[in-house]
Amino acid sequence: MLNVAHPAKLPSIEDKSILKSDEGDALDKGRAVQAPWGHISRMQEEQWRIRLLEEVQKSKRSMRSISLAAKCGPNYLHGILKEGKDPTVGYLSAICREMGLSVAYVLYGVNITPEKEGILAMLDRADPESREIALAILKRARQG
Repeated sequence: MLNVAHPAKLPSIEDKSILKSDEGDALDKGRAVQAPWGHISRMQEEQWRIRLLEEVQKSKRSMRSISLAAKCGPNYLHGILKEGKDPTVGYLSAICREMGLSVAYVLYGVNITPEKEGILAMLDRADPESREIALAILKRARQG
């Protein structure tokens, strides 16, 4: 059984609590704003941390080596998995990229291949009429 130390907290976009102006005044008092995906119930569950920890264990790499290779602080991944800290979107994405994982898999348990991710990106950039046509084609293909 995997042991995840702390309950999930709301994710933050970034921590600006230590930024200082040229005069030495704090630019932002307190923690950063809640990330826009913080409302997603699965993100608030511990399942994503468990999936990430399992993948770290499978990789047989240390949390420190993964963190450093992803250009995070040396204890970043340890903080997320063992101390219950919340990752920023950018750093979680960097860790997933370093480990060859999709962020969708870590967060939701759904593995999106690079090919599927490319299709989604094209659909996102397409005009509404093109998206409707693509959706109709996919529905027809599914019906078989």
